[in-house]
Order: sequence, then structure tokens, then C-alpha cells
Amino acid sequence: MNNKEHLTKEGLQRVISIRAVMNKKTPIASYTDPLIEINVPAMPSLNKTDITPQWLTGFTDAEGCFIACALNIRDNRNKTGYWVTAGFSLVQHSRDLLLFKVIKDYLGYGNLIEEGNKEVVRLKVENFNLISEQVIPFLLGRTS
Repeated sequence: MNNKEHLTKEGLQRVISIRAVMNKKTPIASYTDPLIEINVPAMPSLNKTDITPQWLTGFTDAEGCFIACALNIRDNRNKTGYWVTAGFSLVQHSRDLLLFKVIKDYLGYGNLIEEGNKEVVRLKVENFNLISEQVIPFLLGRTS
């Protein structure tokens, strides 16, 4: 785009091809020209040493959610009433499963949930003690 290549037919074709590859979706419906082959570089292997507190805090700021705004209300074990749990969740497309496994390994807690019908992977923490003693202090930069 800096070179104004997107203003040419070939450049626009390249942009739309990149979009189609990145989002695994069909190109713009009104676009009828063929897509060009785009080589997406392979992601290097990841491990928990690739995650930093600063990166994870930024990622969580963009992709995380405390489920306290929509509290989980469930029947209690005795079926005599309800109980409320707090929750923390990170959600991404299922193609990021490897990344979520690394994040879980880095944190040392959480449940990975794959929702294949929605192509979603979720890292979820519902233990109140973990949220109050680990997740919140981590996000506030109060842990190492």
C-alpha cells in the first residue's frame, strides 16, 4: 500500500487473496477475478518461553473477558437454589489452538475448550481463587 500497488488490478487481487487466506473465508462476493496464490509463512514452533507477561497482558486486553459481567448462574448441587461463579475467558479461532496450549502451559492453569462447530478455542478459568489470586494480580503486573 505504501507503494500504491493496491490501486492496480493486480495489487487489489493480491490484497483480496491475502484476506481470503488470513480469514479462511471466501473473498468479497462481488469480486470475480481469480485469487492469486499467497505463500503464508509457517508459524515457528512456540513454547512458554516465547510468552512474556507484557505480551500476554496486551493479548488479554484485546481478546480477554471477565465473565463477571454475565455471571454464570447454575443450579446448586442440592437443587435448592442457584450459585454464581465468576469466570475469565480468552477466545480465538480454532487455528490458534497451539497458541492457547502454550498460554495455558505458561500460566499453569485454565481449561481449554474446543468448540468445533463454531471453530473456536477458549481458555477458561472459573475458579474464584485462581481468578482473584493469580489472574487479576498477573494482569495488574503484581506477580512475576
